[in-house]
Amino acid sequence: MKCYLDARGTKCWKAPEDIPIGTDWDVGIVNGLEQCRVMVLIFSKEADDSHHVKKELAFADQQKKIIIPFKIDDYMPDKLKYFLALPQWLDGIVDMEAAFGDLYSRLQVTLVYPATHIYHPEPLANPTAPLPTSNATVPPFTTNPPWPSPQPTAPAVGTIDTEALLAIIPDYKDWATNAELRSRLRWDKEKLKAVAEQLERESKIIYRDGHGGAIAIRTEELSSLEANLANGLDQYPFFVNIGEDFSGNEGKGTCRHWDDLRKYGFISAGHGARFVKLMQNIPVGAEVYAYISTFGYVGQARVIEKAVPIDQYMINGTQISNLPLVAPNALHHFRDHEMCEWLVRLEWIKALDRLSAIKKSGLFVHVATSCRIKDPISIKYLREQFNKG
Repeated sequence: MKCYLDARGTKCWKAPEDIPIGTDWDVGIVNGLEQCRVMVLIFSKEADDSHHVKKELAFADQQKKIIIPFKIDDYMPDKLKYFLALPQWLDGIVDMEAAFGDLYSRLQVTLVYPATHIYHPEPLANPTAPLPTSNATVPPFTTNPPWPSPQPTAPAVGTIDTEALLAIIPDYKDWATNAELRSRLRWDKEKLKAVAEQLERESKIIYRDGHGGAIAIRTEELSSLEANLANGLDQYPFFVNIGEDFSGNEGKGTCRHWDDLRKYGFISAGHGARFVKLMQNIPVGAEVYAYISTFGYVGQARVIEKAVPIDQYMINGTQISNLPLVAPNALHHFRDHEMCEWLVRLEWIKALDRLSAIKKSGLFVHVATSCRIKDPISIKYLREQFNKG
C-alpha cells in the first residue's frame, strides 16, 4: 500500500521504517500521528487484538484525524468496534488492487479539499425563510479524479551524493534499510530515492522501496540471483506467516502453534476459501520461509507434498488428530474442508525456536498469510542466515 501510494505522489508515513534511528518507537509513532492528516488502518484480526493499535486509534481519534479502515481479513471488529463503528470501510479482501485505487481516490478528495476548506454557513437570519435552491449537479464519485495528482520534483543528484551513499552502505555489511541511510545522511525520502535510482541505473546498487525497503551493493552474487529469479532459473520462495495468536497466554485460542508445525513438518492455514487457496497454491519443491509476527523468521523448508485437509494428514500412518497437539483449536471444523486447516507437508532444512528467530529491519515482511518473496536482497540474506552452522 505504501509503495502504491508513494508512487502516485501521496506521501505516506509508516512505522518502523519512517522512525529515525535512535528515536523511541512510542515517540516516533506519536510524532507521525500528529503530523499526518489521515490514518489508514490495515484491519485484520491481529490488528483487532493489538493493544498498540488500540492506543494508536485512540490517539488519532483524540487528534481528530480522519480514520479510514482498510480490511484485509474477513473479520468484524470486536475490541476496536468503538472506534470503527461509523467509518466507511474499504474492502481489500477480494480485489486488493481495486481497493488501493479506491483508497487513493478518497485520499485525493481529503488532501486536495481538506476539512479547513469546507464552507460552514452562518446561522440564518430568518430560519423560516425557504432555503435557496441550485440546479448544480454533484459529480459521481470516481476512482479517476479529474484533478491532477501532485507530482513531486525529483532533487538533483550529484557525484558527491552518489559517492556518499556508496561509502556508507558497507558499514551495514553491504545492505541497509532506507530509514537507516536517510538518518545517517540526513536526507529526506525524495533525496534518497533520487540518488538510489541513479545508482541503480548505473548498476552499482539494488534498490527496493516496497516491502522491506533496502539498498544493497550490487555484487556479482546478488546480481546473478536477481537475474536467475527474473528469468525463472531460480524460483521465488514463499513467505508464510504462521499466524499464531499468543495474546500473552501461550497460544490459547489459536488454531496453529509453531511447536506443532516444527514437530510434524507442515505449514497450514484455513477458516475460509481464500486462506485454503493460499496453501493449495504452494507447489511441491517450493522453498518456504516461515515467519512469526513479532519474532521473525523461524524456519526454512522444502515442500514435499501438496496441501491436504487436516483430516487427511498422516504421520507414519497415524492421523494427526490422534497425536498430541499444542494448538488447542487445531482440530476445529475437522471434517469441513472449507473451514478446516489445510496442511502442506514440508521437510525442514532448519527450524529455530522463537527466541532464535532471524529478524532484521528491512527484511521482506507482508501482511498476507502467504505470498512470494520477490526481493533478492531478503532472499540472499535469509539463505545465508539459515545456512550458517
